[in-house]
Amino acid sequence: MEELVLRVHNKLVEKPEQWVSHKRSKNYIARITGFDLQYGFQREFLQRYRVGRKTYFHSDDFIVGEIYEIKCIYYSARGREHVELEGFFLCEEKTDSTIKLRRLTDEEAHEILETKSPLSLEKVKTTREIKRLENKKKILEKEVKALREAKQKLQNEIQQLQKELNSETAKQLRQELESAILQIAKFLLQYGSQKKGLRRFEKNDIKILEVDGKIKYVHVDDYGYVISQYKEPSISTLWQAFLTLKDVVSKVNEELLQIKEVVLRERGKNDKT
Repeated sequence: MEELVLRVHNKLVEKPEQWVSHKRSKNYIARITGFDLQYGFQREFLQRYRVGRKTYFHSDDFIVGEIYEIKCIYYSARGREHVELEGFFLCEEKTDSTIKLRRLTDEEAHEILETKSPLSLEKVKTTREIKRLENKKKILEKEVKALREAKQKLQNEIQQLQKELNSETAKQLRQELESAILQIAKFLLQYGSQKKGLRRFEKNDIKILEVDGKIKYVHVDDYGYVISQYKEPSISTLWQAFLTLKDVVSKVNEELLQIKEVVLRERGKNDKT
């Protein structure tokens, strides 16, 4: 739209056809008088007049040679912006029946305002960018502060947990987990290989070694040697190892059931023959 014509009746100016009557709409006409360090432009919003159910403006607020910013937009329920009319317009002609506004590009509007405003566009852009960076810095400082507080809280929780892990309850829990792991390891060793007093079970990153009837170590994936003569594993390591071994036992039992079904099926065929 290169030209916008607004109709006038007894000095009451009709709003643009693109005006959006919606509860999530944003409509206004404002005279741009110059640049502003905070908002980018100095705006004088034109007063609206209600006559019945219709909205009007007053023709005295439209001055030939002045720049006006017009916005007629609305937002969807998801916040998406729908623009019906938006831009800068120069008031070129004004009569008792019409007001003619010519659309300006942003560059044209800036050039005209440069001659009227004591502030330059470059200074406005620089100042607004500095303020944007300052606001961003404040936000980052808040985030850093929140992270530091969260870190301190986590460190306090870890210290408290370490105290609890040194208690008698923790020792008892460790013993119960080690006992459960040993029981599972013995079960899995029954299906491992045996040679010269050694019995092994290796499957799915699990390694179990028994020497002369005594389990030497149980190694589970990334959880280290959970049963070892070299170091004492943490409770979390024991717990993860226990869960992993328990899952493997379930799979072994499923395989055994499948083998059993095959054997029973073969026996049934032989019985018939």
